[in-house]
Amino acid sequence: MGTSSIIGRPTPTGWEGRLCSYDGHPDHQGRVLFEAVTGHFAGDVDAARGYFIDDHPAGWSYLGGDFTKPTGHLLPGYLASQSEPDERNQCYCHGDRHDPPAPLITHRDPLPWTDYGYLLGDDNLTMLVPAHASLWAVAEVDWSAAPDWDDLSVRLRHGTSHPLRLP
Repeated sequence: MGTSSIIGRPTPTGWEGRLCSYDGHPDHQGRVLFEAVTGHFAGDVDAARGYFIDDHPAGWSYLGGDFTKPTGHLLPGYLASQSEPDERNQCYCHGDRHDPPAPLITHRDPLPWTDYGYLLGDDNLTMLVPAHASLWAVAEVDWSAAPDWDDLSVRLRHGTSHPLRLP
């Protein structure tokens, strides 16, 4: 079973987003999302939200962070045949899969199966963790400077009594 997460955007009443099935830990997915916004999308958070939420309406299997390769799902046999890991972003609507669009997941939905959430805000990446069948904000990372992702993952796995603001 993978570490599932939600990639979302804030809305006037909460948030909405898409499921990502695998590798949702902050030291991987938080880093990939941060580097996508600050690198590939050159700080254009709206473009990043469009890519991660609107352009791939069936959701995500895995975010590898390699934007030089076409986005799309790869069959396990292809991945096993490669000598180097293929870090392309793998959605469920392109490549070897063509799943239909899924409804957006929102803050109103029960989420007992979700391990993390990431909201692409105008000024920061907000990280969410589950509590009481919902997701709660526990950390905000300003787009201006990357945190120590490994340390942040450890801190979030052990719990925090108040939201973290980083850096």
